[in-house]
Amino acid sequence: MSTDSERDRDPTIAYLQPAASSVTGDDAGEDGSERLRDLDPRHGRRILVVEDDEDTAELMGEALRHYGHEPLVARDGPTALAICEDHRPSVALIDLGLPDMDGYEVARRLRRLPQLESICIIAVTGYASLTDQERTRLAGFDAHVNKPVDLQYLAQMLDGVLPVRH
Repeated sequence: MSTDSERDRDPTIAYLQPAASSVTGDDAGEDGSERLRDLDPRHGRRILVVEDDEDTAELMGEALRHYGHEPLVARDGPTALAICEDHRPSVALIDLGLPDMDGYEVARRLRRLPQLESICIIAVTGYASLTDQERTRLAGFDAHVNKPVDLQYLAQMLDGVLPVRH
């Protein structure tokens, strides 16, 4: 039997079925786990980290670099969108509680960019309720990871090592 503190440390991820309004064409049958599996794990990925907390953003960027990825860091939504237009990351890790433009709006806008139709968008957030997960699904996120993030767990998920949990 697990204690409350053990459950608090357990990294939780939910792969989300896309909302009908956020899907077009061939992507209509995919969920976030399939989008991740389609990425080639033999090469480091260009991964956008959108996080307003400087220490968290730096830690995530360094961890992703350690695992062989190329991190790009944005501290707000407008900067994230500009980086995506210029650098076309394959994955975006987005905090929901951003200043000026929240993570939900960032995801909705990324989904409207044709050059990023295959991007995998993952909410990395302290908003952990089922209602929060539904909101991320409706905004176009592929998965929802709760903070605090186990960075090794996240790296394994990005490399397709961990099993898919719905």
